[in-house]
Amino acid sequence: MVRAFVRELLYDLRLGLFPRVARSVLLGTLLAVTYCLASFSASAVGLFKTSLRDGAEREFVSITDTLGTAEFQGYKGDLDGIGRVQGFYNALSHDLSGGTYLSIFGQPIAVRHSEPIRDFAVVAFGWSWDPCPYEDKILGGLAYDVPAVQLDKNAWDFYGLRLADGSGKVDWATVTYEADTCQPVVLGSGYSRLYKVGDRIDARFYTRPLTFEVVGFLEERSAVFYKGDFNYSLDEMVVIPYPLRLDSVKRGVGDPEDFNRALAFAMVSGDIALDEGSSPDSVANELALIGQRTGFTSYALLGTPEYLIQFRLIRNLVLSNVSLVVCTLALLAAVLLGLATVVSWQLSSQRERRDAALWHLGSGWAYVRGVAVVSNLVYWILSMALFLLFLLAMPGGSLAALGLCLVVAIVLGILEDLLDGALLRRVLVK
Repeated sequence: MVRAFVRELLYDLRLGLFPRVARSVLLGTLLAVTYCLASFSASAVGLFKTSLRDGAEREFVSITDTLGTAEFQGYKGDLDGIGRVQGFYNALSHDLSGGTYLSIFGQPIAVRHSEPIRDFAVVAFGWSWDPCPYEDKILGGLAYDVPAVQLDKNAWDFYGLRLADGSGKVDWATVTYEADTCQPVVLGSGYSRLYKVGDRIDARFYTRPLTFEVVGFLEERSAVFYKGDFNYSLDEMVVIPYPLRLDSVKRGVGDPEDFNRALAFAMVSGDIALDEGSSPDSVANELALIGQRTGFTSYALLGTPEYLIQFRLIRNLVLSNVSLVVCTLALLAAVLLGLATVVSWQLSSQRERRDAALWHLGSGWAYVRGVAVVSNLVYWILSMALFLLFLLAMPGGSLAALGLCLVVAIVLGILEDLLDGALLRRVLVK
């Protein structure tokens, strides 16, 4: 009896070989896709509950780009890419609802040789930096590197920076960095001994020579929060206002990419002061949406793991296309069931005469039905083996996702078994 059963089983396994193998591969694919989505959802539930410390009246998170040197160089000449960075800053500065974006970036600025600066820096205040003159090709003469801070209007207002009595005012709308115009600049209180309102300073800002006009001096002991320093003094700084919007800065002749590229990435480096009731997690989710909308996602939040930001980007992408994902899975499942139906119908047709003969020769229902069940089980084992190979290639595991996949496999297996049983009963009744 056992030998006869094995012989019938081997015969049945050869029936519809290629369609049954295709069905097994498709089932393994369905389980793999289901596992990925379920595993991601389970991971996101835990990861997106993270938050920084509570209790701060205005909690800060810092933002910066994550590009390496080679990736940054890749933006040279990529006007579309620079435009995406500019759009990201504009959205940060004007559209962020969970906090206030404060763009501050500190770096020296090349100023045309000026004896007052040298005397002021080295003799009067003994600044730590020694402005050794060097030949600057863009300025066309000797220049000094002078400490400077670049900031936007949000940072100016947030920190309550004010000009000293007798100074003018900063007209932020005039900041365009065009070469043929005078751009406003604010000097730290220490410079009030050397300059007066209306004086002009020739400088190189990144790759562009500009003429700055002094519009005022900061009050003494003016300070901001910068890179962990809550009392970053501006008394000895040249303060360069940023434009209200980055897309207002036109490309100049001779530096169509370098200037705008450097400026854009400098302006997306700053801090976010969270609003009351907001959290780093909610702001990070909002940034992910802004990144998707503008096309720039190469950023990281200080204190928030970079992989968490990547998870948010993927999660928001999935959520924004949830109907497409559901339809895709439903289509894949429908194709699988349709293929299983066709394969089962073909097998029933091929088995019809043999099953009828076995039945009339005295083989019971359990014997005839058992051959089909074991034969189908072999191909289901093939599907689960393919799924297991996929799991072994995954860097982690999720028991919840694995359980869901097993439930899906069991449900589909039961449906196929019921269909096979119904078809076999129809054959034997005839």
